[in-house]
Amino acid sequence: MARHYVKNRNPSTPRELAQVLADPAAAAELFGGSPEAWTAFEAEYAEASPMVGRLAEEQAQLQLQAMLRNDGGRGVPRGVGGPAPAGRKGRIYNKRAQGVAVEGVLPETEYPLAQLARMAHHRNETMQPLRAALHSRMSNAMGERIPSSGGFLVPENLRADLLELALEEAIIRPRCLAVPMDSLRVPFPAIDDTSHASSVYGGVQAFWTEESASLQQSAPAFGRVVLEARKLTAFTAVPNELLQDTGEAMLETWIRNSWPVAIAYFEDDAFINGTGTGEPQGFLNAPAAIKVPTATAHAIVLADVISAYCRMLPQALKNAVWLMSPDTKQQLLSLALTVSSTTVAPPVWLTGLQAIAEEPSTLFGKPVFVSEKMPSSTSSNTTTAGALSLCNFSYYLLGDRSALQLAMSEDYLFANDMTAYRLIERADGRVWPQTALTPRNGGPTLSPFVLVDTTS
Repeated sequence: MARHYVKNRNPSTPRELAQVLADPAAAAELFGGSPEAWTAFEAEYAEASPMVGRLAEEQAQLQLQAMLRNDGGRGVPRGVGGPAPAGRKGRIYNKRAQGVAVEGVLPETEYPLAQLARMAHHRNETMQPLRAALHSRMSNAMGERIPSSGGFLVPENLRADLLELALEEAIIRPRCLAVPMDSLRVPFPAIDDTSHASSVYGGVQAFWTEESASLQQSAPAFGRVVLEARKLTAFTAVPNELLQDTGEAMLETWIRNSWPVAIAYFEDDAFINGTGTGEPQGFLNAPAAIKVPTATAHAIVLADVISAYCRMLPQALKNAVWLMSPDTKQQLLSLALTVSSTTVAPPVWLTGLQAIAEEPSTLFGKPVFVSEKMPSSTSSNTTTAGALSLCNFSYYLLGDRSALQLAMSEDYLFANDMTAYRLIERADGRVWPQTALTPRNGGPTLSPFVLVDTTS
C-alpha cells in the first residue's frame, strides 16, 4: 500500500505531506495503524522524494506518537496528572513531578531502574510500542527537561523514597524554615531588626498617650534576603558488565539507600560551612552569628558552655539545639565545675554522674547532635569557630527550587559501554537575621546562632 501511494500519489512538497498525515482516514487507509507500515513508508518515501525524506521521518514519528496517545497503544495511559497509584496513601506524592510521566507505563511489580534499563537494551518488536509510548509521555510531560543525552526519569514512588531518606539523615533541613522557589532568584522580605535599645522590629515603638493627645508615629524597617538556586549533584558511571553480573535491582537498592545519605551529608556541610558564593551560606559564616571565646585556647570548660547558652536570643531558646564535633564531645564528657583552676565537682555531663550509663543526648535540656562536619576544637584548628554551637534553625531560610531528580542514561557513555546515573537538586540557604541583636538593657548582643570559639 505504501509503495503504491509513493509511486502514484507522491506529495512533492512538505505541505502536501502534512495534509495527508493530518487526514486520519487517509493515514489509516495508507498505513493501517501499524508501526511496520510507518517504517516501510519512511524508507520508500525517502527513496522516492529525497528532498523531503527527513521531514517524512519526523512526521511519521509524530503521527505514531499521536496514535499511541489516542489509544493506539492499547491501554497506554494518556494523562500525566491522574490520581496517585494504589498504595501511595500517606506518602510524599506530587502529581506534577517529573517521574509521574512513566507511572502506569511499566508494571508496578517491576523495579523501576531495572525495567527502564531493560527497555533501553531490548530492540525487539514487542518492546517498540512500549518504548515509543514512554518517549511520547515524557516528551509531552516535561518538554525541555528531558536530558539531551536520552536519560530516563525514575517514577515518583522512587523519588519519594529518596526524599524521605534524605530527610531522615539530615540535621538542619528538617529544622529550618523551608520555602519553595518558583524562579532562579527569589527575594524574601525580612525585618531589619538590629537593636531593641529603643524600639522593636527595626523601629516600631509604643507610647503612653494622654486622652485626646496626638498619637506618635513609628514604623518598622524592612530588608530582604535573596535566595539563588544552587545545584548540588551526584554522578556516577557503571560498566554494563557490572550491571549484568550484579543485576539492576542491586544497583537500584544501592542508589536508593546511599545517594540520599550523600545528598543530606553535603547539604548539611554547606548549611554549616558554606561561604554563600556558589553554594549556600553556612551559619558559621553568617554575620548574625555570635562568637563566644573560651578562657583557654582549644579547651572548653563549663563556664564557656554557660556563656554560650546565655548569649542565645531568649525567644529562640525554646527550639534551639547543640551541634558539636566528635572531639568536642570528648571534652564535654569531662566537664566539671572549677574554682581557681581547682576541680570542685565530678563530671557534670554524665547520666547520674556515672560513666557506666550512655552519654546524655541533651545539654541544658537542648538536644545534642554530633557531626564530623563541625569544626574541630583541637589545636590544629586555628581559624574556624563553632566547635560547639547553639542554634535555632527556624532562623535559617532554605529555598527549594527543585527536589531530588534521579536519572539514568545509556547514551552518554555509549562508546565506553557504561550506564550513567545522576542525582540533582537545586536549593539555597542562608541565615535571615542580618546582625546580632542589641538587647533593651544594653547588655551583650544576642543571636539565634551562638558559636563557642576555641581557636585562640
